Amino acid sequence: MKVMEIPQELSQELPQELLTGNNVIDEQHKEFFARLNMLYNDKDNFMSDKKEMLIYLAYAEIYTMEHFLYEEDLMEEKNYPEIENHRKAHRHLYKKVEDFRKSVEKTELTFEKICEFYDMFLYWLKSDIVSHDMKLAEFLNRNITKVIEK
Repeated sequence: MKVMEIPQELSQELPQELLTGNNVIDEQHKEFFARLNMLYNDKDNFMSDKKEMLIYLAYAEIYTMEHFLYEEDLMEEKNYPEIENHRKAHRHLYKKVEDFRKSVEKTELTFEKICEFYDMFLYWLKSDIVSHDMKLAEFLNRNITKVIEK
């Protein structure tokens, strides 16, 4: 996807193929998609009101951190062997969201900038679910099955 293109077909709910099977994690991912939809649907408003965009980005930062903390607490509790790799991916995205907010604070907000954030966040969300969260959910499901079988 190129910057400056926000195709309507990407403004959607969480696709079925990205469901992990963990209800809490899936609900949190659905919230991310809902917020991306809001950004897409209200992009003109965000462009004309930098304060609204900064509020949106602050929410994105807070929600992202809450989601990461939930997953990381779960990984610690269940002794997930890939916790450090997963944490590293979380820190990388959180830094991108934080850096983006800081850049919006300092510069003019443009359509291109909104598209840049949308592209980055959507790409990260989809790739993180496939690369990390699916593995975590599989691990959790295997361990639940082991407990039930005992």
